[in-house]
Amino acid sequence: MKLKIHIIIAMLACINIYCQDDAWDIVENISSNVKISVAINDDGFDTDHEDLIDNIVYVEPYSDNDARHGTSVAGLVGMVNNNNTGFCSVAGSNISMYLYRFGDPDDIREAADSNVRIINMSWGFCSHSSVYESAFDYATSRGVILVNSGGNCNCPRSSPNCTTIKYPSGYSDVIGVAALTSDDIKRSNSSYGNWIDLCAPGDGLTTTIADFSTTHS
Repeated sequence: MKLKIHIIIAMLACINIYCQDDAWDIVENISSNVKISVAINDDGFDTDHEDLIDNIVYVEPYSDNDARHGTSVAGLVGMVNNNNTGFCSVAGSNISMYLYRFGDPDDIREAADSNVRIINMSWGFCSHSSVYESAFDYATSRGVILVNSGGNCNCPRSSPNCTTIKYPSGYSDVIGVAALTSDDIKRSNSSYGNWIDLCAPGDGLTTTIADFSTTHS
């Protein structure tokens, strides 16, 4: 099951950067038959963004503060497709987004209790946390798929300057993702190691920013 999810996530991520017609047709066929609930756990969100608002169903109080990174991630996941505004996302209009500000493991539990299918996280730490591990165990027990960026310090586990696993990617319940460039090589600042489960495009992606426009990041 986990391998199947890896393949689907990698395929969906690739469409935003490579824009192949065949890949677009595949994603359109998937999206037309499936509406999926995704929680995004990040630094904050522009909840009134014209290319996101129709796909947002829940916003944690205050989660629109410091809306830079979260808005960009939300755009990659859930910009509304074919609406004559901005660009397109991997999920298009067949997604319900639940937006949470990171920093509280109880939000992981709340998202799981809201019956989301995927929780995306773009943050991390270098030490094990039993509190977070318990929250992740609870989410996976409810059938939630957990996805986390692998880190941005360009260091493997064996590096003398970076000897710890990157969490949450280091937890067995979490799919850790490293970043690739458009040349299909590791992005210079992307962490790597045996806690990474897959690699996906992480450079030159077109997405939303908090001032109601689009940018590359």
